[in-house]
Amino acid sequence: MDGKKIKGKIVICDNDEDINSYYKMNEVRNLEGIGAVLVSDKTNGDASDFDEFPMTVIRSKDAVEIFAYLNSTK
Repeated sequence: MDGKKIKGKIVICDNDEDINSYYKMNEVRNLEGIGAVLVSDKTNGDASDFDEFPMTVIRSKDAVEIFAYLNSTK
């Protein structure tokens, strides 16, 4: 991840490699991201699972709409 592109932003993390969600959270936090959305069909969780860092988990079918929106606003 490029820290310059992440600082101050909410990051959508694709978890197709099935990496530990806390690892992803800490990576975003260390790069000064302000929140994260983890896309995973294997991991369950909601914002309360990640302490004080704003992060949640969504399914890949739900991420399709988010990515479509993001691509439409470029």
